[in-house]
Amino acid sequence: MHMPSAAAAEKGDVRVAMKRQLRARIDTLRDFVVEELKRWRLGAAFESAASRARDGLADQAPYSFKEHLYRPLQVLVSVSALEAEDASLDVSMDTLHSTNMRLRLLRESGHWSPELADQVRRALAAVTGARVLAHTQAQAEQNVACFSFDNCSTCDAEGLYKLLEELQAPILFAGQVVVCLAEVYNSGNFPPSSC
Repeated sequence: MHMPSAAAAEKGDVRVAMKRQLRARIDTLRDFVVEELKRWRLGAAFESAASRARDGLADQAPYSFKEHLYRPLQVLVSVSALEAEDASLDVSMDTLHSTNMRLRLLRESGHWSPELADQVRRALAAVTGARVLAHTQAQAEQNVACFSFDNCSTCDAEGLYKLLEELQAPILFAGQVVVCLAEVYNSGNFPPSSC
């Protein structure tokens, strides 16, 4: 990730259009990847997820665990860890295989406050737990859920997951964390000390 972008274009199996972009740059491959991830995953998709959560997940039916909660948090942690990666920390993204390891790097390096790292960890844990229950109920990958079938006349018939009552508050908390992070990220004052 620390090799010059132009060298990366020659070394790997890269599409021609991408090779041109990489050759035109003077920074590292890591910088290129961070910039592309920000544009691609922290742009419209991130704002769409935040907008959905801002409008109230409980009032809408159905919503996607993965699209509206899990992916925005996971990508933001990954991008932040890439930006925080520092040779003096004696770690690299090659060794940070999980989001929990990346959160620990952000917290221990001082890039994120312990409180923010814990809030994101709790939000991801709630979403992951609910996704596993939804997958188990469907006996397949099921990322779409409802807080109540009252808002959705076809949810029960479509086999969507109805969120258990004890998971509703943690999922709403995850939505609040997504909204907070999106608002602070878009304001340019990222990261906040807490959400």
